[in-house]
Amino acid sequence: MPGEQPDPFSKFISLYQLIEILISYIFKSELDEFLNHAKNYAPWTSKQKLQELTGEKARINTLYLNYFDDKHSESSDFAECVRLCKTFINEFIEPNFSKTDWPSCIYKVRNCIIHDRASLVIRQENNSEIVSGMNKIAASFLKCSVSLIFGLREKAK
Repeated sequence: MPGEQPDPFSKFISLYQLIEILISYIFKSELDEFLNHAKNYAPWTSKQKLQELTGEKARINTLYLNYFDDKHSESSDFAECVRLCKTFINEFIEPNFSKTDWPSCIYKVRNCIIHDRASLVIRQENNSEIVSGMNKIAASFLKCSVSLIFGLREKAK
């Protein structure tokens, strides 16, 4: 319907697709780096490095820690996003979630939406805080996504 707000889960996943594009860039860059040094690694080290390289959660962490120049953001934007995610996660997903870093919180919310969305949709009928919380997360995640795009480094620090 005209003027109707898109569902907050779709908003979040649409923004998360930006992160997926950025981490595919990270994958290519990190893979090139790995291949340049692969002959120097023991087989087990190579296996571990490749596992880290292919893991989505690890690439989000690498994006945030190594490829993001935080001069292009307000640190409070990321802190607020973590706070909103943690509140939502503790209330609706995993009561004892203890991670406090932005990549872990965003990835946890993403996993819940991807793997357990039906449960959230059913529960939102009886609890408007689910939609409200997701709308707040999506708005905060938008600020962080813009900061990540404008603060992207060509090479890891």
